[in-house]
Amino acid sequence: MIADDVDHVKRPKDDALLERDADNLQSLCKSHHSAKTRWEAAGGKGVLIIGYDARGYPVSWSPEAGLH
Repeated sequence: MIADDVDHVKRPKDDALLERDADNLQSLCKSHHSAKTRWEAAGGKGVLIIGYDARGYPVSWSPEAGLH
């Protein structure tokens, strides 16, 4: 998948500095960005499983660790 969306790792809310902080940005494909956005809208608790790697292990995302 092509990572063609820019995502804020932590939602900047009203923090203009966090909104522009390059360390708070990550590239995601559209489907993963949409999944993360829906997860955040639902309360964003815990870890979001966004897929599986070539070995079958889950690829997850959390606000603390980003993609892992």
